[in-house]
Amino acid sequence: MKHFQYLHLKQMFLIISLIICANFIHAQIPVKDSIENELLHSSDSIRLNLLLNLTMKNWSNQPDKALQYAYRAIRQAKSNHSDLGLAKAFNVCGIVYDFKSQNDSAIAYYNKAVKLAEKVHNIKLQAGILNNIGLIYWNIGFLDSASQSYMKAMKIFEQLLDTQDLGNVHNNIGLIYWELKEYETAKEEFKSALKYRLASGDEHGLGATYTNLGLIYSDLGYKDSALFYLRGSESIKKKINDRYGLIMVYNNIGTIYNDTKDLQNAKKSFLQSYKLSDSLGSSYYKASTLINISGLWSQSKDTARQIESLEQALVFADSAHSLKLMKKARHYMGLYYQNHGNINKAYNNLKQEVLIKDSLSQIGVEQQLTQLNNQFKIERYQAQLKYTALQQTNRERIKRLIMLGVIGLLLFSLVIVIVIYSRYRVKKKAELEKAYRDLDKIRFRSVIETQEKERKRIARELHDGIGQLLSTAKLNMASLEGHIPQSEPEEYRLYETSIKLIDDACTEVRNVSHNMMPIALTQKGLEGALKDLVLQYSNSNKLIINLKFFNLDSHLNEALEICLYRIVQESISNIVKHSSAHKADIQINQIGRSIHLLIRDDGKGFDTSIIKKAEGIGWNNIYSRVSLLNGIINVQSSKNNGTEVNIKIAA
Repeated sequence: MKHFQYLHLKQMFLIISLIICANFIHAQIPVKDSIENELLHSSDSIRLNLLLNLTMKNWSNQPDKALQYAYRAIRQAKSNHSDLGLAKAFNVCGIVYDFKSQNDSAIAYYNKAVKLAEKVHNIKLQAGILNNIGLIYWNIGFLDSASQSYMKAMKIFEQLLDTQDLGNVHNNIGLIYWELKEYETAKEEFKSALKYRLASGDEHGLGATYTNLGLIYSDLGYKDSALFYLRGSESIKKKINDRYGLIMVYNNIGTIYNDTKDLQNAKKSFLQSYKLSDSLGSSYYKASTLINISGLWSQSKDTARQIESLEQALVFADSAHSLKLMKKARHYMGLYYQNHGNINKAYNNLKQEVLIKDSLSQIGVEQQLTQLNNQFKIERYQAQLKYTALQQTNRERIKRLIMLGVIGLLLFSLVIVIVIYSRYRVKKKAELEKAYRDLDKIRFRSVIETQEKERKRIARELHDGIGQLLSTAKLNMASLEGHIPQSEPEEYRLYETSIKLIDDACTEVRNVSHNMMPIALTQKGLEGALKDLVLQYSNSNKLIINLKFFNLDSHLNEALEICLYRIVQESISNIVKHSSAHKADIQINQIGRSIHLLIRDDGKGFDTSIIKKAEGIGWNNIYSRVSLLNGIINVQSSKNNGTEVNIKIAA
């Protein structure tokens, strides 16, 4: 069973980093009693400091309330015309969004804060914000971006000789190398962090680095060294009353004892972790600990307690809304039932595991798309700022001409300037609209590529995972045939029904996998895949499809083949669903470096003006894919005269 480390590491270091940032802000702002009452009777500068202080007092226990204070601080800083105050307000707003795991909003506010901090030459604040940006990128898996932010922060901290923050950033860089499985480099970074944290007396950070070194040595196979550092972390966390940190330490110590077959000490450590989790009322930590305890019962062959622990873990994981823990519990329950010959329960648990895994993957994809959308918004906002600045420059130039010119010349000059300005504005507006269209196309291309990659992955997992499991189940069932007495026809009918159900399930998995990403497209190319697609529709519908190819290159690039396949697939689906056609013609003709696609049917036709108003995704998908390939599409149709679609795409 894997180490407990992977379940909570990112969450723990996010909290530690924000605690450090909170301490930095409190160090600059005096804390007063009844601070909210003073807001009404304070000067503008003191009111801003009070709002910043209230934000940092509430970010971890009342984040929504903290966000209200942060917004008020932003408005107050703007009213004060204070760039430094606005940088601090943007920063605390980013911290709250960071804690709420709203990464796109957090990065947006951090980026505004870091630019203002650089503008006013407050490099300590600038470095702290860069470190927080790096943590977000690391948390969502953008390791290159995280590393760049950390390196920028480290250069500033070295310039300031800031030992506490140097320990923090070295620790974060070590986490990147650890995730990349470069354990020796990660170990050196953690030792550098340990040196700085000992020098600064940072006990929170010191406990975290001791834990990291313990886990690194465990991964390298040095269990005694791992226990040494974990026990050191335990001592510090007891001293500072870090009960959540102790849960993690005890679980990792228990895992090491479990790996070395010291079941008595493993049990002791896991029970310490569970007792703390229960006292804190944390369903998340109880679920994590119970999964580790189930591994202990597995080692000692206590199967009843093993499955009981896993079932309890699943309940707590569901209560904590943790898909990762639910997936892990389902995985081990599936293995348990498989080892004990209960194929139905094994299948059900492994099926649930795959569904949860797909949900987690979809969440990952949505996060990437959210990040991409946020970047698009930032670039659009920057373009608008440049356009506004350009307008302001032109207005100032016109004023200077008015002041220097005589009245007669002024009137003539004013007409000329207005004409030039109008043309310039139209031109810039056209350029800006083109830039927006290009950005939309880049965004759509990223979405399409992400969807196709995800379809490939799901199709592969359906084929290699559930497909193999069903095949194994069928073989196991088939081996029972010779053991069924002929005098028991009812049992033999049950056997035949079970075999048929497994065959139906295999067929369904194969059909779903093929629809997600046809194997024929990678094995036979576009021509072979389309022939299979046409054959599939011809066998299942009363539609005769004539498919012809002319001069088609057998080595088209993969992106072009996928787009053409999806366009034809969507078109055939539209014909079957809506046209009532009996016959359809599909022709693909390559002329030079252009591909001409003709799709024609003898159906009832439709009014083409409704395409732009269509609420379905069919026509939208076809038009978007053609636009993505810089192609041209022409649809001709009328009632009772069929439909003809002509598409021209550059090869």
